[in-house]
Amino acid sequence: MRTRRRGYPQALTLAAVAILLAACGRIADELTPDTATGSSSVFYKDLDDVDVSGPFRYALNVGADPRDVYLVFTNPTLGDLEPPALQLLSVNGGAPTQSHLQSFGPLVSSDSRSLATGNEPRPHGFRGPSEFLEWEPGTSPRSFPGSANLVPGPEFYVPPAPGPGPGEYSLGSVYQFYDANLELVDATLAVRNENVATANGPKTVEIWVASDEYSGGVAGNPAVNDDTANPFDVTRGMAQELANAFLSSPTGDDIYHWISEVFGAEWSAGGSPPYTIGFSELIDGQDTITILLYPILFGSNDTRGPGGVVGFFWSKDNYANEPVSNRRIMFYLDSDSYAFPCNPGEPCNFASLPSWEIEDSWPNDIVSTLAHEFQHMINFHERVAARGVETDLWLNELMSLVAEDFVEYERTLAGPRGVDPRVFTGGAAGNPGNVFGRLPLYNAANSVGLADWGGSGDVLESYSLAYAFGAYLARNYGGARFFEELMQSGSELSEQMITDAILAAGGSAGVTMEALLMQWGAAVVLSDDSSQSAPTRLNSGGWLDSSSEGGEPYRLGSINHFLYTPELAPAQQTGLRVVSTSPLPAYSKLIYRVGSGLTGTIDLEITAAQNMDFAVVVK
Repeated sequence: MRTRRRGYPQALTLAAVAILLAACGRIADELTPDTATGSSSVFYKDLDDVDVSGPFRYALNVGADPRDVYLVFTNPTLGDLEPPALQLLSVNGGAPTQSHLQSFGPLVSSDSRSLATGNEPRPHGFRGPSEFLEWEPGTSPRSFPGSANLVPGPEFYVPPAPGPGPGEYSLGSVYQFYDANLELVDATLAVRNENVATANGPKTVEIWVASDEYSGGVAGNPAVNDDTANPFDVTRGMAQELANAFLSSPTGDDIYHWISEVFGAEWSAGGSPPYTIGFSELIDGQDTITILLYPILFGSNDTRGPGGVVGFFWSKDNYANEPVSNRRIMFYLDSDSYAFPCNPGEPCNFASLPSWEIEDSWPNDIVSTLAHEFQHMINFHERVAARGVETDLWLNELMSLVAEDFVEYERTLAGPRGVDPRVFTGGAAGNPGNVFGRLPLYNAANSVGLADWGGSGDVLESYSLAYAFGAYLARNYGGARFFEELMQSGSELSEQMITDAILAAGGSAGVTMEALLMQWGAAVVLSDDSSQSAPTRLNSGGWLDSSSEGGEPYRLGSINHFLYTPELAPAQQTGLRVVSTSPLPAYSKLIYRVGSGLTGTIDLEITAAQNMDFAVVVK
């Protein structure tokens, strides 16, 4: 947490600092004025030189041409900060008018949040519950929403009978797996893609389907569903397409190759690897990855059908002696979502379902979930098991959301950006009114804190913020190479991990979270300008290219936040003094639009908390 600035000794109190700075003439109740030049300008304002115990003044000359002006306030600490207040004193020497009022305010409102939450045609399934990523070995028994209070013990835990291990069962074999609620599920081995060459050695993927959800079907024909009584049955053809999407070709055209090239290995094959002290009870090395398709029902609001929790990775299965470990390297995916052929917003007649295609919205979301959960799997191996360090939940989720971003171009299917690369083949930012992907909810809730996961009361808002910040980092600080370095960091401190990765990926030294939050906010405001360069670039007008350390190319599509609905626009205000009612949570920002079509000099009175800084954006 940032509690002091400029490296002052701990014994030097803030009051003493204020006295010393005042004696040197550095404390002031106004900021140095700025003058905008060019098509856009960004000014970063460090409030260390300003007395923030009361309101202070700031003047900005935007020139004779009409300009839009924004302020981006940031909280780079790990605690809440009191919200800023902003008053427009004058515009070009005169009192503000009603027209100024109409374009003045923070770019977030409860109404726009409701709109974003209630109007999401793209599926927004929950990726692995945070309880699973934060689980620690030895903490069983576990009790989950929607399940009985299960107490593992001899009367509960039924270990599989000694026999073949992963990769050694024949097709059609039935095996019992513990699911999200620690209940046993009978599953049938539907498909196996064996010994596919990868940079991490030969790998095999097995697709197991809950036996009462598996219709068998016709191999190679994913449209066949021979159990009309259950619209969510998975056929063998569907299972084969999932296996092929994850791991199928030594040429590298699959999720396994694309994600492991950036983030690393999911496990070590060929015997027990040299894992860190304290993890001697991990399973031995293996080269088979298990994917279990079954109807995930986790929590009281999760019901049969698409949506809810659509997939997860749970590290309990990497431990040999946990009572409810499946003792495999494995994912869990929701069979109801994967088998659902109807697209959101379209009528769906269960008596006459359309033919299923893996490109349909819900199956596509499941394949994106595979990329997301694969990063979590690799993160556990590369950081917890191999390096003995953990990753903060918000940063771990950010890395997984960007993993989905990295495979959008390769898969030619819409990812969290919500823009279909089959339509916008050149990587453009899309059309106005876009309601797909993660960014509509970001527009509505962009002041949510990154480190305050789920703190707003809606975890989907946390997903949207994490993706937006991850997308910014990827497009400004080295793309694939940055995320390689992030995974390999030996630190557990998120800010240290990020700043070290920026330097290792070829960026400048000394980039702080304080600077990144301001730059990110400025990039959001300038995302409708395709001429921007790093560190305020989200939209190049096309694909943004990067490569892994090994030379593998990755393309990221352009982002224009002003093309999404709800629009990135201020909430209606009732007066010229704007006071946010909610504290700014950890690692958050709050964007104000001061005005649209402004000319001349703008005078502002600002109230801000200690440790809060802001960026001024003119366009």
